[in-house]
Amino acid sequence: MPVRESSFVSESAHEAGADRRWFALSVTARHEKIVSQLLLNKGFETFLPLYTRRHQYARRVRRFELPLFPGYLFCRAISQRACRS
Repeated sequence: MPVRESSFVSESAHEAGADRRWFALSVTARHEKIVSQLLLNKGFETFLPLYTRRHQYARRVRRFELPLFPGYLFCRAISQRACRS
């Protein structure tokens, strides 16, 4: 069943929301965190879901934060300035 938008949303609000779509960006594997930080510095909003993985070495345990979707990052522009850069 298709999802319908509310009729109470104004036309200008709907148009403003069209610029705020999320995009999935394909990035080099194991570079997701640095690309996310670079995009944040340029004025983009990013979403990088991480999970914690525990690895047991011979004498110690180490925890890693790894991307839930390796090689992908989600991004959207938060200002018109970011879109023009």
